[in-house]
Amino acid sequence: MAATNQQVPTLRFTRFTEDWKEKILVNVCEKIQDGTHFSPNISENGEYKYITSKNIRNGSLTLENVDLISKTEHDAIYKRCDVRYGDVLITKDGASTGNVCLNTLEEEISLLSSVAFIRANSQVSKNSFIYQYICSPYGQRKIISAIAGQAITRITLTKIKNFKFSFPSLTEQQKIANFLSSVDTKIEQLNQKKALWEQYKKGMMQKLFSQQIRFKDESGKDYPNWEEKRLGDVGRIIGGGTPDTGQKNLWNGNIVWFTPTEIKFKYSRSSIRKISKETLINSVGAI
Repeated sequence: MAATNQQVPTLRFTRFTEDWKEKILVNVCEKIQDGTHFSPNISENGEYKYITSKNIRNGSLTLENVDLISKTEHDAIYKRCDVRYGDVLITKDGASTGNVCLNTLEEEISLLSSVAFIRANSQVSKNSFIYQYICSPYGQRKIISAIAGQAITRITLTKIKNFKFSFPSLTEQQKIANFLSSVDTKIEQLNQKKALWEQYKKGMMQKLFSQQIRFKDESGKDYPNWEEKRLGDVGRIIGGGTPDTGQKNLWNGNIVWFTPTEIKFKYSRSSIRKISKETLINSVGAI
């Protein structure tokens, strides 16, 4: 299939002026292959890591709860699916379909069929560029459109091979990948700082609420001792309720209505569903 030109992007690094060319992924790759379709025996004493979709997060390969398999099991899988360091790993089955990362392990690993690897043809493409492309909103939209309408969240190996992406020259691919990689590094550094601050706060909360640490007032004196009280004595506790979903007049208003699954963060400002003013008035009146 003949490649077509894409309009030159509005944001470019200096000295790059060539059009990007739309190409089918398999035509710019050395190999695209998924893992075994037969479940091997998991062994605590296994010698090789067995990577499944649970280990692939967007941007990172996590080895938390990684399974291990024997050399015999691994050799049988690796003969067909010889994933290497630097290959792109992408999940193709389940809730995490479309998660993508680079393989950062230099050792041999085995893959389950829910994970595929993509290895660029170094003459025309770069693994790092393909990875960043799939990570991008544009790449993720491609994946979402590929699984739309299916009862099971899944992208087949054939669909992955036939994804159409636009590629600049190798030099520009490397430039873009290096720039985005440096941004990823900065994000990771900030995430590490955030994790340290969260750990520090958790420790301080433990000490503050157990009264191991006490603050002093403006004059330098200790505050009065804490008093143990029932929560109902210091506040009003009201349970929620679900309006009749069969009555449309109770819904589709502009007043937010929260479910337990939406109470995840420190502050909640909006909700998926809304109730009408009539529903709110009736709810308040019933309390």
